[in-house]
Amino acid sequence: MTAEIAKNTEHNGSPPATDAPAARVPVVTATRPGATDASATRARKPDGSAERRAEADPGPGHRFESMPFAQAMLRELRPRDGRPPVYLVRGRAGTGKSALLGAARELLTVHNVKVFDDLAALPKRLLADDGPEPAARRALLIDDAHLLTADDVQTVSALVSARRHTVVLAAQPRPHDRDLRALIDTVTRHGRVIELRSLGLPELLSFARELGLLVPRQLAEYIHLCTGGIRAGIVVALRAACAARRDAAVAAVDLAVAEWAANLLAGLEPDLLDTLVVAGAGTGLDASELAEIFDIDFAAAQDLADRARATALVTDADLLLAAAVEPLREQLGAQRFVTVQRRLLGTRLDAGLLRTDTALLLAESGVRDPRLAEFLVSAADRAGGVEAVRLYSAAVASGADPSEIVDRRALVAHHAHTAAPIDPPPQ
Repeated sequence: MTAEIAKNTEHNGSPPATDAPAARVPVVTATRPGATDASATRARKPDGSAERRAEADPGPGHRFESMPFAQAMLRELRPRDGRPPVYLVRGRAGTGKSALLGAARELLTVHNVKVFDDLAALPKRLLADDGPEPAARRALLIDDAHLLTADDVQTVSALVSARRHTVVLAAQPRPHDRDLRALIDTVTRHGRVIELRSLGLPELLSFARELGLLVPRQLAEYIHLCTGGIRAGIVVALRAACAARRDAAVAAVDLAVAEWAANLLAGLEPDLLDTLVVAGAGTGLDASELAEIFDIDFAAAQDLADRARATALVTDADLLLAAAVEPLREQLGAQRFVTVQRRLLGTRLDAGLLRTDTALLLAESGVRDPRLAEFLVSAADRAGGVEAVRLYSAAVASGADPSEIVDRRALVAHHAHTAAPIDPPPQ
């Protein structure tokens, strides 16, 4: 159904990719057997893809002071006696996985550890252990491990289980991917899994000090709200704020975060962009509902939800960042954007799950539908006051006949005006 939506609507094109990748760690990319076209597109992404652009480079000399678990990992990666360490770094796009892998690569290279990132060379060079150097002096680093084929997952799992080589993997969360879950289980038995999550406000302030990009607490709170605590977005926002005049800092943050969001959206697949429209409506990312909206099977809907949650643009509450809404609309084109919203509306109405706030958002976003208009009029009749004024206006915007509700609109507008507090006269 996503393809049908795309066929019946106009695509406005994508903004160019502008941000350089954070860490130059080559990516092992391969398409799973039987994968869909969208999966194949993900697997062929170059280093300048959206997943790379999500990782804003914190700059040279970054010591990960705000990530003590990362510091512990880098300490353990230093060559020493005993079994080589095994790590899997898991987190959404933009949480710092690629930057951490880049630091690991630099550390291992400095200590004369040979780093491999090409799985095609592994059966002969690593699995057979026939190289002249000691096994502990070799390491495997793989970014985007969630894109590995089933065969590659087995190869990496064998390396992890053997514990003869340092292995560091990075992956986005894919809770419904059985192959990736099996790999994570193997790493958990033989090594450690590090979770990179969004930052809270105290962590953001510590991160800002670490980067030398100090801002007032009130502005830091605003940046946290705009970025959802994603490190890459925080770096972009802090740099913009510190480069602007104090009275222009908020505007600079808004512009920088919007550009960051647009840059990320430019590399996402059409089905994922459509899914983000649903997240932008504030209704969550329920797989059953996504299956109805896009007319796909439940497993495919679970995959869509997992991929959307793994982006840097969806919050822990399954909400699209406000800064990404307009860039997403521009990326898809208004017609396609509204088409997805209309399908969400139909699904919610049929299930009897439409909420007033969702209906209001859809109407103000441009969805015109008689059932939506009727729902909003009924909600306005129940609400009264200032809220009713807005609901009646939204009902008209969605297609209600203004002449049929003109008296009610005027009455609630009058009551809202008379109920408003009166400013005291100047002393």
